[in-house]
Amino acid sequence: MKKETQRCNIYGEIRDGDTIWLDDKDLILMINSTGGNSHAAMGMFDMLKEHREKHTITTIAVGQVESCALVPFICGNQRKSYAHTRFGIHDFSIEGRVSRIEANSFLRWAQYLQDPIIDRLVAISNKNRGWWETMFSSTPMVYFTAKEMKRLGIVTHIL
Repeated sequence: MKKETQRCNIYGEIRDGDTIWLDDKDLILMINSTGGNSHAAMGMFDMLKEHREKHTITTIAVGQVESCALVPFICGNQRKSYAHTRFGIHDFSIEGRVSRIEANSFLRWAQYLQDPIIDRLVAISNKNRGWWETMFSSTPMVYFTAKEMKRLGIVTHIL
Protein backbone atom coordinates (compact mmCIF):
# COMPACT_ATOMS: atom_id res chain seq x y z
CA MET A 1 0.00 0.00 0.00
CA LYS A 2 1.40 3.39 -1.04
CA LYS A 3 1.94 5.89 1.76
CA GLU A 4 0.15 9.23 1.45
CA THR A 5 2.27 12.30 0.80
CA GLN A 6 1.54 15.96 1.46
CA ARG A 7 2.99 18.63 -0.88
CA CYS A 8 3.86 22.18 0.22
CA ASN A 9 5.70 25.08 -1.38
CA ILE A 10 7.78 27.96 -0.11
CA TYR A 11 8.03 30.44 -2.96
CA GLY A 12 9.18 33.99 -2.39
CA GLU A 13 9.98 35.68 0.87
CA ILE A 14 9.41 33.90 4.17
CA ARG A 15 7.33 36.37 6.18
CA ASP A 16 6.45 36.80 9.83
CA GLY A 17 3.64 34.40 10.65
CA ASP A 18 4.37 32.01 7.77
CA THR A 19 4.18 28.38 8.77
CA ILE A 20 3.76 24.95 7.20
CA TRP A 21 0.61 23.09 8.17
CA LEU A 22 1.55 19.45 8.49
CA ASP A 23 -0.76 16.49 8.11
CA ASP A 24 0.12 13.06 9.49
CA LYS A 25 1.84 12.15 6.19
CA ASP A 26 5.22 12.18 4.49
CA LEU A 27 6.05 15.62 3.12
CA ILE A 28 7.49 16.97 -0.13
CA LEU A 29 8.53 20.60 0.37
CA MET A 30 9.53 22.66 -2.69
CA ILE A 31 11.59 25.78 -1.89
CA ASN A 32 12.44 28.74 -4.15
CA SER A 33 13.19 31.66 -1.85
CA THR A 34 15.80 34.29 -1.08
CA GLY A 35 14.90 34.02 2.61
CA GLY A 36 13.06 36.50 4.78
CA ASN A 37 12.06 36.46 8.44
CA SER A 38 14.44 34.28 10.48
CA HIS A 39 11.91 33.81 13.30
CA ALA A 40 9.31 32.41 10.90
CA ALA A 41 11.97 30.10 9.43
CA MET A 42 12.95 28.87 12.91
CA GLY A 43 9.29 28.13 13.63
CA MET A 44 9.28 25.97 10.49
CA PHE A 45 12.54 24.34 11.64
CA ASP A 46 10.98 23.30 14.95
CA MET A 47 7.84 21.92 13.30
CA LEU A 48 9.77 20.05 10.62
CA LYS A 49 12.24 18.62 13.14
CA GLU A 50 9.37 17.06 15.08
CA HIS A 51 7.63 15.88 11.89
CA ARG A 52 10.88 14.28 10.64
CA GLU A 53 10.89 11.91 13.62
CA LYS A 54 7.75 10.12 12.34
CA HIS A 55 7.67 10.85 8.60
CA THR A 56 9.95 11.23 5.61
CA ILE A 57 10.50 14.83 4.58
CA THR A 58 11.83 15.43 1.08
CA THR A 59 12.93 19.00 0.44
CA ILE A 60 13.52 20.14 -3.13
CA ALA A 61 15.49 23.28 -3.98
CA VAL A 62 14.39 25.12 -7.11
CA GLY A 63 16.10 28.26 -8.41
CA GLN A 64 17.46 29.71 -5.19
CA VAL A 65 17.56 28.77 -1.54
CA GLU A 66 19.23 31.57 0.35
CA SER A 67 19.48 33.02 3.81
CA CYS A 68 16.80 31.65 6.13
CA ALA A 69 15.22 29.62 3.29
CA LEU A 70 18.09 27.20 3.92
CA VAL A 71 16.57 26.49 7.35
CA PRO A 72 13.53 24.47 6.15
CA PHE A 73 15.62 22.95 3.34
CA ILE A 74 18.09 21.27 5.71
CA CYS A 75 15.22 19.69 7.66
CA GLY A 76 14.64 17.12 4.95
CA ASN A 77 15.57 13.47 5.36
CA GLN A 78 16.17 13.65 1.61
CA ARG A 79 17.42 17.00 0.28
CA LYS A 80 17.18 17.29 -3.48
CA SER A 81 18.16 20.15 -5.74
CA TYR A 82 17.80 21.07 -9.37
CA ALA A 83 21.20 21.46 -11.01
CA HIS A 84 21.16 25.23 -11.41
CA THR A 85 19.91 26.14 -7.95
CA ARG A 86 21.93 28.74 -6.06
CA PHE A 87 22.38 28.38 -2.30
CA GLY A 88 23.37 31.33 -0.10
CA ILE A 89 24.53 31.22 3.52
CA HIS A 90 25.27 34.14 5.83
CA ASP A 91 25.42 35.01 9.50
CA PHE A 92 22.74 37.03 11.22
CA SER A 93 23.82 40.66 10.89
CA ILE A 94 22.79 43.93 12.45
CA GLU A 95 21.28 46.49 10.10
CA GLY A 96 21.15 50.16 10.94
CA ARG A 97 22.49 51.91 14.02
CA VAL A 98 21.83 50.35 17.37
CA SER A 99 23.23 50.97 20.82
CA ARG A 100 25.96 48.75 22.25
CA ILE A 101 23.45 47.13 24.65
CA GLU A 102 21.02 46.45 21.79
CA ALA A 103 23.87 45.07 19.67
CA ASN A 104 25.03 42.71 22.45
CA SER A 105 21.46 41.52 23.03
CA PHE A 106 20.95 41.01 19.29
CA LEU A 107 24.19 39.06 18.92
CA ARG A 108 23.19 36.70 21.76
CA TRP A 109 19.83 36.15 20.06
CA ALA A 110 21.48 35.62 16.65
CA GLN A 111 23.77 32.97 18.17
CA TYR A 112 20.74 31.30 19.76
CA LEU A 113 19.10 31.09 16.32
CA GLN A 114 22.26 30.04 14.51
CA ASP A 115 23.29 27.19 16.86
CA PRO A 116 20.55 24.68 15.90
CA ILE A 117 21.12 25.43 12.21
CA ILE A 118 24.83 24.69 12.53
CA ASP A 119 24.04 21.56 14.59
CA ARG A 120 21.84 20.27 11.74
CA LEU A 121 24.41 21.17 9.07
CA VAL A 122 27.10 19.24 11.01
CA ALA A 123 24.73 16.26 11.35
CA ILE A 124 23.97 16.04 7.61
CA SER A 125 27.26 17.18 6.07
CA ASN A 126 30.84 16.02 5.97
CA LYS A 127 32.10 19.22 7.66
CA ASN A 128 32.62 19.97 11.35
CA ARG A 129 31.16 22.78 13.46
CA GLY A 130 34.23 25.01 13.11
CA TRP A 131 34.01 24.87 9.32
CA TRP A 132 30.34 25.89 9.34
CA GLU A 133 30.95 28.66 11.88
CA THR A 134 33.66 30.05 9.59
CA MET A 135 31.26 29.92 6.62
CA PHE A 136 28.61 31.83 8.56
CA SER A 137 31.01 34.50 9.76
CA SER A 138 33.49 34.90 6.89
CA THR A 139 31.62 37.19 4.52
CA PRO A 140 28.19 38.80 4.26
CA MET A 141 26.99 35.97 1.94
CA VAL A 142 28.64 32.79 0.69
CA TYR A 143 27.12 31.19 -2.43
CA PHE A 144 27.21 27.52 -3.37
CA THR A 145 26.08 25.57 -6.42
CA ALA A 146 23.99 22.42 -6.14
CA LYS A 147 27.11 20.35 -6.96
CA GLU A 148 29.08 22.04 -4.18
CA MET A 149 26.24 21.43 -1.72
CA LYS A 150 26.17 17.78 -2.78
CA ARG A 151 29.94 17.48 -2.18
CA LEU A 152 29.37 18.97 1.28
CA GLY A 153 26.66 16.39 1.97
CA ILE A 154 23.85 18.97 2.29
CA VAL A 155 22.15 18.02 -0.98
CA THR A 156 21.55 14.28 -1.23
CA HIS A 157 20.40 14.16 -4.89
CA ILE A 158 20.73 16.48 -7.89
CA LEU A 159 17.72 16.35 -10.19
